[in-house]
Amino acid sequence: MLRSQSRPAPGRRWPLWLALYTVALSGVVQAGLPEGKAALTRKDYPAAVAGLLPVATPTPHTVAGLEAGALLARAYNTPGWAGYNPDKALEWADEICGSAIETDGVNSLAALMGETCFLGGQLAERPTPAAPAGDVGTARPLYETGASLDHLPSLWRYAEWVQGGIDDQRRDPAEVRQWYRRGAELNDPVSQARLALLLSMLPADERDASDDQEITALALAAQKNMGSGSEALYAVGVLLQRGVVGVRADPARGLGYIRQAAQAGNAGALYTLYTVTDEKKDPAAALALLKQAAQAKSPPAAYELAQRLWAGRGLPRDPAQALLWYRRAAEWGEARAQTWLGLAYREGLGGLTRNIGEEVSWLQRGAEGQDAAAQLELGLMYEAGRTVDQDPVRAADFYRAAAEGGSIQAQNNLGRLYLGGIGVRADDAQALNWFRRAAEAGDAGAQTQVGLLYLEGRGVKKDEAQAAALFRKAAEAGQTNAQTRLGLLHATGRGVARDDAQALVWFRKAAEAGDTVAQNSLGNFYETGRGGLATDDAQAAVWYRRAAEGGDLTAQIRLATFYQSGKGGLNDPVQAIVWLTKAAEGGSSSAQMTLAVAYQTGKNVPRDYAQSVGWYRKAAEAGVTKAQNMLGMLYATGTGGVPRDDAQAVGWYRRASDVGDPQGQYNLGYMYETGRGVKQDTGLATSLFIDAASSGNPAALNRIGFYYSQGVRGYPRDASKALAYYRQAADAGDPEGQNNLALAYQTGSGVKRDIQQALLWYGKAAEGGFSEALVNIGLLYDAGDGVAQDYAQALTSYRKAADAGNATAMGYIGNFYETGTGVAQDYKQALSWFLKADSLGNTDAAVRLGTLYGGALGVPRDLSLALVYFRKAADAGNAKGQRDLGQFYEFGSGGLVSINLPEAARLYTLALKGGAENAQKLLDRVNEKMKK
Repeated sequence: MLRSQSRPAPGRRWPLWLALYTVALSGVVQAGLPEGKAALTRKDYPAAVAGLLPVATPTPHTVAGLEAGALLARAYNTPGWAGYNPDKALEWADEICGSAIETDGVNSLAALMGETCFLGGQLAERPTPAAPAGDVGTARPLYETGASLDHLPSLWRYAEWVQGGIDDQRRDPAEVRQWYRRGAELNDPVSQARLALLLSMLPADERDASDDQEITALALAAQKNMGSGSEALYAVGVLLQRGVVGVRADPARGLGYIRQAAQAGNAGALYTLYTVTDEKKDPAAALALLKQAAQAKSPPAAYELAQRLWAGRGLPRDPAQALLWYRRAAEWGEARAQTWLGLAYREGLGGLTRNIGEEVSWLQRGAEGQDAAAQLELGLMYEAGRTVDQDPVRAADFYRAAAEGGSIQAQNNLGRLYLGGIGVRADDAQALNWFRRAAEAGDAGAQTQVGLLYLEGRGVKKDEAQAAALFRKAAEAGQTNAQTRLGLLHATGRGVARDDAQALVWFRKAAEAGDTVAQNSLGNFYETGRGGLATDDAQAAVWYRRAAEGGDLTAQIRLATFYQSGKGGLNDPVQAIVWLTKAAEGGSSSAQMTLAVAYQTGKNVPRDYAQSVGWYRKAAEAGVTKAQNMLGMLYATGTGGVPRDDAQAVGWYRRASDVGDPQGQYNLGYMYETGRGVKQDTGLATSLFIDAASSGNPAALNRIGFYYSQGVRGYPRDASKALAYYRQAADAGDPEGQNNLALAYQTGSGVKRDIQQALLWYGKAAEGGFSEALVNIGLLYDAGDGVAQDYAQALTSYRKAADAGNATAMGYIGNFYETGTGVAQDYKQALSWFLKADSLGNTDAAVRLGTLYGGALGVPRDLSLALVYFRKAADAGNAKGQRDLGQFYEFGSGGLVSINLPEAARLYTLALKGGAENAQKLLDRVNEKMKK
């Protein structure tokens, strides 16, 4: 670009004093001007230049100097003489046009200046090796100045450039209409026709009756003023082809005018004729018209020619020439070419060097030209943050523009953004709107999305039958997700009749096309023998593996199960862990929980508490309340490789509780009840227990039942209400609740005593793994309470409980062997069972051990060991242990302890409070001793 001048805006007029000044100066005509003009008339160009040059050179320019400069531009642009030099012509045109401000008010000179500006613009647009598409940066201000001087060809060209956004200029429809209105006021038929068409294309909400009247008046005036100029013929021809308000379309007459314009070399007319030429019948004629139109600077013709050269369609393939025409079309405002050029810079096509700046710049220009492909590309770039800063809001704006322009992909993307609330406010109805527009255009993926919205009732009333119909339409078009969805509906009977055979058909189609959900479903059908298939674990494993390798988490877990269980010919615990790990890393909370348990217990993997806690934490942070409760339990107990930390425990319990998880509510309630990790608050604890119980949490039901049974925590003692809570827990299959219900039947608490019902519920609790119920059954038979006394049956129950690790049962078995109840007396067996029970914290067993060692029953007498066991039991609050330890202090024992009557009295008092047999008698005796 040579230089840029300030140009007058449309409608601007310069001050009168300046106009008068320029008129005065024009009277001082230098001698060289008439001589130069005369030489130019007789085509003596050397003489013309010699005469004009001294007049044109001095600055600031006089009116005569401006005229001389304009004539110099014409001389230098005239071919056939030695001084012919278009570059010099352009320099003079640019120089003179830049000073054309001084000619305002001098009509004859203004016309000459307008022509000179237009000449300069045309020269600047010439393709050169440095600028194959011309120098639009120099041409634009030349056309603008010519337009402001009411030079109509300049006005047309400049308006076209504003409309096309040439030279990085922002497209401004209002400014375009302003320029054409200026031309229309000059009775220019081209401006009148073009303005009529532009106004007719305004949205209905932007037009009123006065606009329609103006459209009609402009259209009629354009026809009246048309004349024989090619631009006017073309403009009116297009107007008649389309028709506007008040002027009915007349395609035949319109095409006739367009043909006349084409014969005169009009670029738009030539391209229009190309588009209506039957290329199949006359390919040479069509191609000739296309080339003529492109050479005449028709932007769409240049783009079409570039397309043909790039693809070798109707012409030899020539990427270099194609790139040249793409660039020309882009520079001339063809949005599709601008988009292509942007993508070419991205990919380095046609020998271009990859250039992010050029890519973005050209795509933006294409988007401003309403090219949906460019708008879509920019939307994708801004959504992903690729070569631009990530901006979901701008992405949504570009998608919307492209979607409104008919881009199906943009419609789908915009629907997706509305579903997820990305860059826009989440709006299921808007999502449905955009997916539906794509679906109505025949896009199978969008039909599937609309089906999903109907299936889930999002943005529309739930309608499973409509969902099935949409899935079927998309499935028949080959959309694999729709095939899978349709299979799932047939498999479950939602929206269609349940039909495993149909489900199998669709699963197989989608599975063979690579859909992992369908592959997993097909594996399930083979595993379970559905859809008329014979059960075939080997085939199930094949499909599970294909789905698993494709990333399907459910299939990965199922494949892990096969490796763990040996199904389908697979038997490899290590591979089971491998696939579980893949699923867990993919975000499957189920797999994360399974892995956490595996590492915690050392099942199929080396025990690794750090791994276990890590997987629990991942699941917990993903919102899995079971994992949150487990982490809370680990911190509350200081097990599983973590230190005891009540605050951490409360934090995890609270996360589960806050989302309404009953177990989390119960666990948090327990922490408030005991004041662990939080300030003790029994009221809040009770409230949490009630919330958990109302959701059917068995532990909470049992706890509220206990409150009623004991009349604590502000609850009245009410055995009937306690029974109701225990029954609810029992009916839900909770073993502890079943045991509590059985105990109520045994004792007649809140219900008529019924030992058979007690045995029934104790049995259910025992089957559920509640070993205390086995102890209670044993006690019934041991005491003959409501059943025939049966020591063998009692011992059997005790042994089952002991095998389950129940310390109480171990103590009772020890008692049987110590006393010879139901078995032969055997102190060694008794000692063995008491030792087992004691190791698990059974303090009664510790008392019995003290008795055995103190009385030399089956073991050598050892008072020191007896003292150890009695003290252990006493310190744990066992009344019998306190009583027996008290006797050591009352009498002294072999130097192990000295007589200490006050300590004996203290221990007897504690034993009395705990209900120990003979404690009162012993306390009275020691008190008498202390009196003496």
